[in-house]
Amino acid sequence: MTSKYPPISAFFGEGESISSGLELMQAHSAWELSRGAGTDLVVLGSGMDFGHEDIRVAPSHRLSFSASEPDPGDHNGNGTAIGGLCASPQNGVGIIGAAPEATLISAKVLDGSGSGRVEDAIGALAWCIDARPKVVVISFGTAAPLAPEFGAKLDQLITLGSVVIAGTKGSEGTPVYPAAHPGVISVAHPDSRSNADLRCWTGSLRVPKAGGGYDNQFLGCGPAALVAGAAAVLVTLNNTLNARSICDVLQKTAFDHVINGYKYHQVDMGAAARSIAGGG
Repeated sequence: MTSKYPPISAFFGEGESISSGLELMQAHSAWELSRGAGTDLVVLGSGMDFGHEDIRVAPSHRLSFSASEPDPGDHNGNGTAIGGLCASPQNGVGIIGAAPEATLISAKVLDGSGSGRVEDAIGALAWCIDARPKVVVISFGTAAPLAPEFGAKLDQLITLGSVVIAGTKGSEGTPVYPAAHPGVISVAHPDSRSNADLRCWTGSLRVPKAGGGYDNQFLGCGPAALVAGAAAVLVTLNNTLNARSICDVLQKTAFDHVINGYKYHQVDMGAAARSIAGGG
């Protein structure tokens, strides 16, 4: 099915090794206060492998908005990996996500090639507007300006109080949408030259693999997935927090860090949780 807009596509990248991004962002410190229980976290991606041991999604939360692939399963791998980073449960196997007790919802908009139609993403956003999940992470991007309908749905969702997070990459001054849309929290790797609200190191993380097992992948949207999990944890500590206040506290509590020669402000999930719990 053709689209009148340029396609959206998943973010992947080249591999490199580093210790766990969750360790660097002090997730274990935040988990002493909350693990995200009771918070809905929606992943707009390529679906998920619902048979994977580290993907826990209720049947009613397995959605597909893809006109070409009505099956909500993952035939690309992006959605399974992102979902795992966000909210893999602590079940004694595999990995643990940033918000291991959050309620994970899969909204498929990308096909097996990692591409999708803007119209399908608009349908997913319309569903989110009705469902009003607290956190939405978007694991795709496009260099083309957003379709007016897409931007309008994002505005409505953000106004209703959802925290919308998207990954970005590229050169300074070159926007990537929807991360560049006002109100969306944009997240990048430390060495990206893009203008991002937050930076979070992931490196080559072990992630659930569609079809079973695990991969070590450097995901372009990996930082956004970890920050989405962090946001799910933070809003359980104060459910009145919106995207702006979540972004503010993560910026305020970030710490200076240098890795591979890049100096940046690293997201500190633990410090942010303590700040919110303490009324800071």
